[in-house]
Amino acid sequence: MGSWTKMKAFTLQVLTGRWLMLFASFLMMAGAGASYMFGLYSNDIKSSLGYSQTTLNLISFFKDLGANIGIFSGLINEVTPPWVVLSIGAAFNFFGYFMIWLAVTKKIAKPQVWHMCTYIAMGANSHTFINTGALVTCVKNFPRSRGLLLGLLNGYIGLSAAVIAQLYHALYGDDTKSFTLFVAWLPSTLSLIFLRTIRIMTVIPNKNDRNVLHKFFFISLGLAMFLLVIIIVEQQVNFTQSEYSGSAAVVIFLLFLPLAVVVAEEKNIWRNSRLISTAEHIDSSGQNQLSIIPSPVSLVSPSDDRKVSCWDWNHIFSPPQIGEDYTILQAVFSIEMFALFLTTLCGLGGMLTMMDNLGQIGTALGYSLGSISTFVSLTSIWVYLGEVMVGMLSEIFITKYKFPRPLMFTLSLLLSCIGHLLIAFNVPNSLYAASIIIGFCFGGQWPLIFSVTSEIFGLKHCSTLNNVGVMACPLGSYLINVRVTGYLYDKEAEKQLRALGLERKIGEGLNCSGGQCYRLPFIIITGVTMLGVLFSLVLVLRTRKFYNSDIYKKFKDEAKEVEYETVVARNPVRLQKLSEKLEVVTGFCFGAHWPLIYTIISELFGLKYYSTLYNIGGLASPIGLYVLNVRVTGHLYDVEAKKQMAALGIQRKVGEELNCVGGECFKWSFIIITVVTFVGTLVSLVLVVRTRKFYKGDIYKKFRETVSVADETKLEVAKTSAGVETTGLKHDLSKPRGGVRNKTII
Repeated sequence: MGSWTKMKAFTLQVLTGRWLMLFASFLMMAGAGASYMFGLYSNDIKSSLGYSQTTLNLISFFKDLGANIGIFSGLINEVTPPWVVLSIGAAFNFFGYFMIWLAVTKKIAKPQVWHMCTYIAMGANSHTFINTGALVTCVKNFPRSRGLLLGLLNGYIGLSAAVIAQLYHALYGDDTKSFTLFVAWLPSTLSLIFLRTIRIMTVIPNKNDRNVLHKFFFISLGLAMFLLVIIIVEQQVNFTQSEYSGSAAVVIFLLFLPLAVVVAEEKNIWRNSRLISTAEHIDSSGQNQLSIIPSPVSLVSPSDDRKVSCWDWNHIFSPPQIGEDYTILQAVFSIEMFALFLTTLCGLGGMLTMMDNLGQIGTALGYSLGSISTFVSLTSIWVYLGEVMVGMLSEIFITKYKFPRPLMFTLSLLLSCIGHLLIAFNVPNSLYAASIIIGFCFGGQWPLIFSVTSEIFGLKHCSTLNNVGVMACPLGSYLINVRVTGYLYDKEAEKQLRALGLERKIGEGLNCSGGQCYRLPFIIITGVTMLGVLFSLVLVLRTRKFYNSDIYKKFKDEAKEVEYETVVARNPVRLQKLSEKLEVVTGFCFGAHWPLIYTIISELFGLKYYSTLYNIGGLASPIGLYVLNVRVTGHLYDVEAKKQMAALGIQRKVGEELNCVGGECFKWSFIIITVVTFVGTLVSLVLVVRTRKFYKGDIYKKFRETVSVADETKLEVAKTSAGVETTGLKHDLSKPRGGVRNKTII
């Protein structure tokens, strides 16, 4: 019964723990990337509904608009729990993509263009609700290692195109028009399943969090490598639906593999909590003198935030120091947010244009449909690698070398310019390299945006401020993709039609072929991206002092305090186990000394003044105790305890007990005690040498001689007394008495 109760308690801990919440977020991110997969179904929309490239780019713009206008989800998340945000996201996702599926399969009348724009905007906007509900909640629950955490979460979004493609082929085969139906019900179902799992929890910082995140990273890397291999194999071999089912099974296994890490980590937490409970029990029952330190920690909790209005109009232009919690208006009107907004607009606007037009670029440049499919599928891998690698590398650089995270923006934008120029000048086979470079840079932007926003403006309103920062994406997409790229593409296509003496029919798709279709647009995109580089340098200069400091200091202090409390709480249990072993040896030796001391005193100095000499010998014990215990051990223990508290940044309060943790506490004390004991051993050898003749003799001889003389004297007296008594007895017995017969005594 006891084991069943423990199992129930452990299961409840796993189901309500932070790590299962993070695992659920991974699954939701893996299904919430339909906005990144426009290239997989854009051709179906264009061919089924007879749209021109400008119209398709307009729909693509509304897709980007919906995917990045997350201000509403952020504001809703400020006043409601995450499950409300996730519910709205699930509803938006299903309605938007389900209506697109009905239109593409012509199950409803051909919708107006603005209808399609509304549907795709709603479907894409659902991802802002899912991201806000899950991603922002994870950042608040894991405030340290934000770069790696956000890289992982966005990495799963990047992998979603390849993941969903495998699952989709396993369920629907090659029916491409059913793709939008699949992305309609899958993300919505995942959101509803984990509706109550995603929630903000009280943060207990743990230095082991980063190690666990590294485990998740390697698992996700294994998933990415498998998808990379399977995509390449699919281009060489025509997979049947059953073969797709096999690859989908492996994908599902790798998606759920982090659950093993979750259980293992929760088991460690469970074990530690039981040790602490045991320590509290020992302390309260008086079995151990070490007591648990009252918690000096003020844990980070959502309810701890000061009650300051997020719309405070009185201090808009008087923001706090960078890194502190800004109000929403303080952040919106800050120079840092303005620089971040312009950097995102110029940088991501061009990358989104390339991502959304990848299918059309491949067609225009003369690549085969198989190659185009490979570009689109592999781009999700490069996006994933960019998200996790840039997130992890920025975390390493910032913690070890104080490398400003905004400077990673600059480097990423500069690298993306190479990809843009490869497309602009149609270098042979350049689309392969360009898709890798731009996919990597595009993925790397997202963990940087979210990390920089939460670091500069604080965590209090990051659910809203994250979405304010990325609002630049749809604006950049509209200006660069629709107004520039789409317009110049259609202009070149019409020019080619006129050169061929053809005229476009109403409702007919407008297609362009050749390197000139995208040459001028991508030269312009390269120039705009370089402008984004300049804006990113402004952000670097504005935040250089902040990033030269320890940006995680307050979270590290909390983690150290909790760690200090936990280890001290566990220490009584460890000491009890250790003392059980030491008591056998030390107790035996300690007990053996007392009879030896008292016996030796009586043997060497005799018994005449033994009562006084007995107590003189015992005087050495308190003297040694004072010197070794008080002046040596106690002093060194306190020195080490103060050193540990100083290292943890904790200041001892007046009247608070001083506790030390670890082997260093008594290390030097017992080394000194060992040396002193060895000196005592040498002194005892002097005593051995001085008394060896005495102990070689018969130390009890005089006592035996005394006993022998006394025994002989007593024997003679006894014999004499016995002889007199016998003679008198014979004399008396020779006289008969009345009534008694004569007896003969032999």
